[in-house]
Amino acid sequence: MIKVADFGIFGSNKGRVAESHGAGSLKYMAPEILLGNMGSDPKIDVWSMGIMLYAMVMGHYPFEVKNRDDKESLKQMIKEK
Repeated sequence: MIKVADFGIFGSNKGRVAESHGAGSLKYMAPEILLGNMGSDPKIDVWSMGIMLYAMVMGHYPFEVKNRDDKESLKQMIKEK
């Protein structure tokens, strides 16, 4: 069994309670979050786990930009998938 938590934003979430803000690392954010859906949905967590698995197997992230400060291009790449 694997358990993963981002201790900077982890909190208790009993049921499907909407998030109050879009916290977290941009490289792991699901398109739904970037499009404004702040609901707590399991598919958002599955997306993030998929990004982690991809990075572990391939050795790089599936979405990368040349300039790491270019957050808007990274967001656009994620939203298009």
